[in-house]
Amino acid sequence: MRPAFNATAVSVAAAAYCKRILDHNDQWRNGRSSGRKGILMSDDIITQEFWRRVDDVIALANDQVRGSNIGEVSTSLLCAVARFNAFNVANTSSDSSDMQNQKDESMKYFAELYRKLLENSFDDYVKDFESHRSR
Repeated sequence: MRPAFNATAVSVAAAAYCKRILDHNDQWRNGRSSGRKGILMSDDIITQEFWRRVDDVIALANDQVRGSNIGEVSTSLLCAVARFNAFNVANTSSDSSDMQNQKDESMKYFAELYRKLLENSFDDYVKDFESHRSR
């Protein structure tokens, strides 16, 4: 039997992880980090593997834009994330009733995490707009 998805416990852990990501991004952006090499923050490490996965998904999206348009690719990414996150909850649920009981809490958790990450990305792009546009 798989452990139940506990959005409250995961939210606390993910909020801390999200904060480390945002802090790392701030340090990286402000020149206080030597790039995406994984930095120690309390007992956890944001690893190169984490950033490699992020960069791989972005590279795939950039490749797909070449044969489509950015709006369609963005919507495809959002759909994929939604499906994967539902799978994440399903994978830790004992049955469909258990999953249904976790729905509201899980959706709140994923939406808040996305909001924080999107807000940070907007702030980053606004601050360094020209350098991001020239990539």
